[in-house]
Amino acid sequence: MYRNYYRALSPCRAPFQIMSPPYQQLSGSHRRTIVVGDIHGCWDEFRRLMELVGFCEGDVLIMVGDFLDRGPGSWEIARFIRDTPNVFSVIGNHERRVAGVIRGTSLPAWSQKQSLSMIPETEHTEWASWLESLPAVIESSHAIVTHARLDPGRPLTEQDTYHTVAVGGPAVTIDLDDDGVPLWFRQMRLDKPVCMGHIGYERVALVPDRLYALDTGAVGGGLLTAVVFPDGDIVQAPVLRNYHNEAREAWRTGQHVAMGDPLTWTLAQALTVLNALSEGQTELSNEVRLLLDHIASLNLEEHGNRIRVQLERQFGCMPAAGPARGTFFKGLRQALPRDWQALANRLLRNQALTFEALASAFPSERVGDVLRMLEAGIPGLKQPSPGHTISAAIPTPLQEN
Repeated sequence: MYRNYYRALSPCRAPFQIMSPPYQQLSGSHRRTIVVGDIHGCWDEFRRLMELVGFCEGDVLIMVGDFLDRGPGSWEIARFIRDTPNVFSVIGNHERRVAGVIRGTSLPAWSQKQSLSMIPETEHTEWASWLESLPAVIESSHAIVTHARLDPGRPLTEQDTYHTVAVGGPAVTIDLDDDGVPLWFRQMRLDKPVCMGHIGYERVALVPDRLYALDTGAVGGGLLTAVVFPDGDIVQAPVLRNYHNEAREAWRTGQHVAMGDPLTWTLAQALTVLNALSEGQTELSNEVRLLLDHIASLNLEEHGNRIRVQLERQFGCMPAAGPARGTFFKGLRQALPRDWQALANRLLRNQALTFEALASAFPSERVGDVLRMLEAGIPGLKQPSPGHTISAAIPTPLQEN
């Protein structure tokens, strides 16, 4: 209903000349540029914000990204952006990750799983293609829009999406000066106001008339914010519910019912749960406790030492760095099953056998079958003789050159 209403207000797309990512220039005549902060699926509040700003056919509307995930209306907003001619968005880290999950290049957090569960799987590839087409930067006649930051070392037209969405985990930081303004902005000289989102700042107008921070915590029960150019008016719509917490709790509860016995999970599934636990994205449920107890019972250190002894009895100790080592590992690869080669390499370098390493080598193996697999060892290797003491057979670690 609302999507059709806004489409009726919108001109054809012809006046806007669209370039490929990483940069999109909007040319043509438009009365105002309206830039909206991180929406995160707050569809009803977004519609209210559009009423407050009086969005109409003479305007161009640009999102700062992160319109997907957590809120209940992610795909309504995505369809509105995709299907309305004078509406655009840069890519945010959430859109990038959703596309990556579909392509199989990113591990999903609960919010990506939730978002993708809301649309038919048959639509996933098409949505991934559209999300990947969103640029790092959009420039209108009034403003420059990006998701999290710009790279002062690159021209505006050559920004790297990986940088602008600020992915990379906790190690990625955005340094600020004493006024709370990002240092990257201080290093750039741009002739139009810049709008961004991604994280909350102390104020919306970080540098009046020059830099606007539009993530005001909408999905957590904060405000959904827009800035309207050319005048730079700030308009906000309150969000009266914490959609983030509601969605996370609903997903967590549903997943605990659906996950079942963790011993039936694949190692890849188990590793995803453990990663989510370490990142605070899942709770220490009974299923996860059972998984942790089972992993502890595997005695990975003991099994790693035993398999190392098997390898050294058959192939000898790893030579010092040099041509002989290359020949050694070439022979190892020819003799061992492919899925065991990386683990054998790891063990012969006196590195620990970890659950992560097992999951990398055997992602489809079931958690409940790991003990049997470890006790069987590498197919075709000699078994240690009865009474063989593992610790005595472990050589002194070689010094790396």
